[in-house]
Amino acid sequence: MRLPAIAALSCVFVLAFTSPAAAYPINEPELTGNALYSYGPLPESDCAEKPVDPNNVSAAKNYLRGLFSCLDSTWGQYLAANGAESDPIKVVFVKKMPRKWCGSATGSANSSYRYCDETKTVMFKLGSSWLDYPEDLWLFHMAATAYGFHVQNLVGITHAYDRAPYKGKAELNEQIRRHSLQSDCLSGAFLKSIWPLKGRDSGDLAELYDLFESDPEYGKARSQRYWVREGFANADPGDCNTWSASSTKVA
Repeated sequence: MRLPAIAALSCVFVLAFTSPAAAYPINEPELTGNALYSYGPLPESDCAEKPVDPNNVSAAKNYLRGLFSCLDSTWGQYLAANGAESDPIKVVFVKKMPRKWCGSATGSANSSYRYCDETKTVMFKLGSSWLDYPEDLWLFHMAATAYGFHVQNLVGITHAYDRAPYKGKAELNEQIRRHSLQSDCLSGAFLKSIWPLKGRDSGDLAELYDLFESDPEYGKARSQRYWVREGFANADPGDCNTWSASSTKVA
């Protein structure tokens, strides 16, 4: 495995690479022309958020369990209806991330998650950086992006990404961003499919967009916002083809 499908966003970010972006064509049909893009919009459904008090880990776990149940139901029915693999995701919680998991170092972020494509499992570490202000949509977005990685795994995108050739660090970094930004877009598509959420309005969306910060693995803040909005516009994974987008869209 070249690089596991991961997401470990927290309040701590590192500086983005300063090397100029370059256009690298992706010639893998499973990435640029994946069947997922032809399935149409996700079905509309209801999904109620469970309450989460600040720094209440138990409540946050219940929140995430309820959300993953909705994610499994929505994505599972959608994928199965289109003849795709639709296995549910496995969710585990840890107080401390193991030093290495699923073939990769995990880091020491205060709050983070990791998705393992081999076992179809997501591991969450819940700390104050996510739970000090749990009333925003950040925890929701983390769960939905984790499921985005799971969807990529189920439809063959992750496997194709792992075997895609690259020439040098800059090209590899761009491919990593294309993979990560696609999960952002799939998160936006899911959010649209259950929107409006009870007690939420456009102000919550604006606040979510303001929370993004530039990161070398996940792209510039404007790129992350762009792809979440692309997914949210129509709830259609077909709008999430980051692999055919220009380099400027995945910077």
